[in-house]
Amino acid sequence: MWGRRFLIKRRLQRAWRWFTRLSVELRLILFCLWVCILFLLLLFFTALFVEVWRLLPSTYLDMSRCNCVPKENSVDDNDSGEIHKGKVNLLMDVNDLMGGGPLVLPQTHKAIERFLWLNRHIRPRSGLMYELSNPGELAPVFGEPNFILRTIGHKIAGTFIECRAFDGVAGSKTLYLEHKLAWIGLLIEPDPKTYEKLVSRNRVAWTSNVCLSTKPYPYRAYIENGTVLGDIHDYAAIKKVGPDAEIIQCMPFYSLITTLGFQFHNVDYLSLNWGGDEHTILMTLPFKNIKFQIISIPGRTDKADEAAIIKFMDSQGYSAIPENKEWASSGLPDLFFIPKTGPTGFVKMSD
Repeated sequence: MWGRRFLIKRRLQRAWRWFTRLSVELRLILFCLWVCILFLLLLFFTALFVEVWRLLPSTYLDMSRCNCVPKENSVDDNDSGEIHKGKVNLLMDVNDLMGGGPLVLPQTHKAIERFLWLNRHIRPRSGLMYELSNPGELAPVFGEPNFILRTIGHKIAGTFIECRAFDGVAGSKTLYLEHKLAWIGLLIEPDPKTYEKLVSRNRVAWTSNVCLSTKPYPYRAYIENGTVLGDIHDYAAIKKVGPDAEIIQCMPFYSLITTLGFQFHNVDYLSLNWGGDEHTILMTLPFKNIKFQIISIPGRTDKADEAAIIKFMDSQGYSAIPENKEWASSGLPDLFFIPKTGPTGFVKMSD
């Protein structure tokens, strides 16, 4: 013990003698370097402290600083309910705010980001080997990945978002891109049983077990046999509920994107397949803050609905690619959209 202290003292004395032999200019330079290093360390630990403090598991939210949006607390459409106006000076359980009423959080609220992480509604990428039934599952599905690559160029390390992802393998439009071209992305699957299968596949992508909200705020919904029935406050959805129904968390699409950070604000490929609610989900996105190189949604038997989607996407700066029956799901040609300026690396396809 004493020997170690003596050794440390001797080394400090040698270092001091070495320092005193240096010229004044070198001493000043070393002093400035030490000050810079200490300043950077101070900034780092301050930022770390702020981040940890922000993510501390706070169960209650100060409603006086919430900027919550008032919402009708109504189950039946014929019951107008009470509308809460202004800010409320009380503490409210964050879990209640995620339920969809009577007060709701706007989709950009920081409490949503914290809620997603703390409740493991977003899980990080796996570093394990794929769990596949056979190697053929890595082959492209419906030729869609090849079409995407021909449209935006054979990009390495691109980004994707796939909703719904199901088990991550069967019918996946992104597995080939992830495996062959090192793309990273987000896989969204709301059905609890199917989501566990998705996680077991060890996809090298972020995964989320929430359903996509058709409104610009969080709420909870019923799901039964893989079908999202609707908001738990919706009387029409309540009438559909069967014995096997479960309650799941729904989150705005943009909340998931902001939670994962800047890399998902410019997405190369978005596959949106949400049981006919694609139009309403797209309407919740602030397209001025995000950009997609190519978007695909399932085809429509209702041509009026298809025309409405095309019109909306046109108003957001996206053009529809002409139909091509080679890339279809459920027997219908998928709808593809690209920016009017053309996606990055755009390659004009021959007829």
